[in-house]
Amino acid sequence: MTRLVAALTLACFVPLMAGCDASTANQVAGAQFVAANSSTVIIDMAPNSAADLDQARAMATQKCALFGGSGAVLESLNIIANNRERASFLCR
Repeated sequence: MTRLVAALTLACFVPLMAGCDASTANQVAGAQFVAANSSTVIIDMAPNSAADLDQARAMATQKCALFGGSGAVLESLNIIANNRERASFLCR
């Protein structure tokens, strides 16, 4: 639990990031919301999972809508600690 709190605290203090909320700790089908602002949404997920990528894209589209966007486009996909992937989506 302490690691999760530290990770969430770090994610919420990333410069220019906003949108950290209680849903940050909620996992949906392996996809986990990290942070969002008006142009970018970051989501962590299990590696090489098409289902998680689809879920991440849907989650990113939902977060982009909060800032007036109509969709999310995958910008990058990187391997991070604990064998997870971090997806960055651009809001359109």
